[in-house]
Amino acid sequence: MSEMVEISFKYSKAEFVLAMREYYAKAMHLRTDIFAGAAGLVAGYFLDDPLKTILMVAGVILLGIVILAYFALPRIRFRSDPKFQDEYALQFAEEGIHFKTEHIDSKIKWEIYKWVWETKHFYFLIASRTIMSIIPKRALSSPESENSFKELLKRKIASYESLA
Repeated sequence: MSEMVEISFKYSKAEFVLAMREYYAKAMHLRTDIFAGAAGLVAGYFLDDPLKTILMVAGVILLGIVILAYFALPRIRFRSDPKFQDEYALQFAEEGIHFKTEHIDSKIKWEIYKWVWETKHFYFLIASRTIMSIIPKRALSSPESENSFKELLKRKIASYESLA
């Protein structure tokens, strides 16, 4: 069994934006959406009405959603939610997670999380498409601490995927 892993950090705006972009790239199938939007525009350009208009409008809408989600929403979300500017103090143990900020003091059961995605810079502990905890790797104090953390995640959360 592992010992308790304690992590503390504060997101910078740039770090939070990077994390959300990494999440959106995986969760929203960004490449597929960009391809589909561009294909709609190109196909619409070469077809006759009424299909032309429908495909071009759909392509513009899809590309607009992708651009909004990828570029604007992470910044808006960071600015609009005060919890993202708080200092985080987290304790990960076999029995659960203690999650503490200026606005939150909560004990969380492991069962809330369904997936873990590990990227080059973050661990995403995902409960649903819209509910997750983002743990920056830089917050782990040593390689040993990161190994303990990773092993705990693998034991406690059913689906672990490394995208690093």
